[in-house]
Amino acid sequence: MCDCLSYINIIATFIAVCTTFVVGFHIINGVALNKKLRRIEKTQKETERQIVIQRNVTNESISIANGLEIWKNNENPLTRGSMAFLEFHHALIFSIEIEREDYDWLFGYLDKCIKALTYNDFQERGVVDGNQQQRVKAGILEFIKLVDEDASKIKRSKNYYRIKYQYEAMRKNLSEELGKIVSM
Repeated sequence: MCDCLSYINIIATFIAVCTTFVVGFHIINGVALNKKLRRIEKTQKETERQIVIQRNVTNESISIANGLEIWKNNENPLTRGSMAFLEFHHALIFSIEIEREDYDWLFGYLDKCIKALTYNDFQERGVVDGNQQQRVKAGILEFIKLVDEDASKIKRSKNYYRIKYQYEAMRKNLSEELGKIVSM
């Protein structure tokens, strides 16, 4: 009888040891799988971030290309200032999200556009029956509305602090120039 109990104890001990190894193996595999999942999640987040950056680069490039095309090849040079300004200003929405360091060239084009603004830029924009002055004022209001739509997106960006002073100075110049045009 003693031999039988010893045999059962040996088998029970062997089963316990095997179970311990199997459970340990699964725990080790679980930890390894968890590490792999974290790496995959990290890679996925980085990929998503790169996609967003690439989308912003593409949209910025399109707006800048449109602005340059309008600036250089507009059939009506009297309206190119406002049209090119809107494109360059729209490019800022995407440019600020790219986290670039140098915005001077873009603000340089915006300043050129502001200096090129004329009374004629706003005559055709204003869809108001009435005299020419009323049409220009309506055109300026429509222009400001478009600029403000983009401005709200620019100012909501977490990176706005990078361009805040240049942007506010540019907006001040724009307001002054539009004021001159209204008073004509």
